[in-house]
Amino acid sequence: TVIFTALICLFIKKLNVMYIGDRSVKTVGENPPQIRITTLVLASLLTAGIVSFTGTIGFIGLDGPHIARIFVGSNNRYLIPASAFFGAAFILIADSIAKISGVNGLPVGVISSMIGGPLFIWILIKQRKSAWT
Repeated sequence: TVIFTALICLFIKKLNVMYIGDRSVKTVGENPPQIRITTLVLASLLTAGIVSFTGTIGFIGLDGPHIARIFVGSNNRYLIPASAFFGAAFILIADSIAKISGVNGLPVGVISSMIGGPLFIWILIKQRKSAWT
């Protein structure tokens, strides 16, 4: 997973140019479909590696990047590490709540779903309102 993370970091500038559009990417001399396919494969391999070690825990991959984008903006140079930070912070909070919730504790996945679902809906509503203003 460290290798795939490093490889994705090599594409940060190209991903930032992809925000502007395919024409801008072509004027820089890059191939937009190749960038999309390469980053999709790298992200899939990274996700598969992480899930194979940690298991599936809902809403971490959805909420972390959206919260990070609110704080650091859309520049992938800051967004990718901030997404990892906010995802890790979210799982630590969910794990802490799970451990103090009772004798046996609740599974972390239950806590992350209880927090993550409403949080994700709130983020979507907030972004929809800001998109129209």
